[in-house]
Amino acid sequence: MDPRAQVVKFLPALRRYAHAYAGCRTRGDAFVEICLEVMTEDPRWLQRGRTLKLDLFKLLHAVIDRCGEPLAAQEPAADYESRLRQTILSLPALRRRLVLMLSFEDLQTPDLAYIVGLSEAETRAELEAAWAEIGKRPTARVLIVEDEELIAMDMSDTVEELGHTVVGVARSEQSAIEMALQTSPELVLADVRLRGGGSGTRAIERILGKSPVPVIFVTGHPDGVRSDAAASIYCVAKPFNREVLKQTIAHALKQSTGPRPLYM
Repeated sequence: MDPRAQVVKFLPALRRYAHAYAGCRTRGDAFVEICLEVMTEDPRWLQRGRTLKLDLFKLLHAVIDRCGEPLAAQEPAADYESRLRQTILSLPALRRRLVLMLSFEDLQTPDLAYIVGLSEAETRAELEAAWAEIGKRPTARVLIVEDEELIAMDMSDTVEELGHTVVGVARSEQSAIEMALQTSPELVLADVRLRGGGSGTRAIERILGKSPVPVIFVTGHPDGVRSDAAASIYCVAKPFNREVLKQTIAHALKQSTGPRPLYM
């Protein structure tokens, strides 16, 4: 039987992974095509020990090693998701492989260890190091809508401790709308009631009407806010706990960028 016929059902997964790893479809497809040529010339690649799927991934990495690592894209990343993608592509080869295989195929640790040729303990350690490196790099633009200066400062400090950037602090409904248009935030932290009868809720409705963005209401009136994870709307009660706010920020940004653990 033609070796290619045996791998047809695994080709979509292999191509999807190769596209993400290479950072482009053309280079990824070239890697997969070379894999098929190698299997045609040497069918022993189909009898290497584990499952055919795992052996295909192992062969793909051998091909990449022979051809040379693809270069990470250097163009400016305009949004949080693009910066996250660029961060993953700039990881060392081994860690990039582990993160992407886990993201796309949800393989178990023994499977990953077999593919990359490490022990399970070494594989776990490399994954932990990869997540730590990823967590340091991507930063999101955050708009704060809060009229109490001390609370706004506390929220800004919390955001910046996570490595994100505060693009503005709006103290009124209208200024919140204007700042959102000017800065294109990737996350908004907003109070519900603002001085002078202003409404953070109305401001958010206007902002979301222009562009979908995760929102965390930080308010002393949490009963007036309906959290909706599907719409990326969350609520943290005042006086807020910094750790709770940090966890909510991390969750809101993770949910807005694709499936677990990181989508390319």
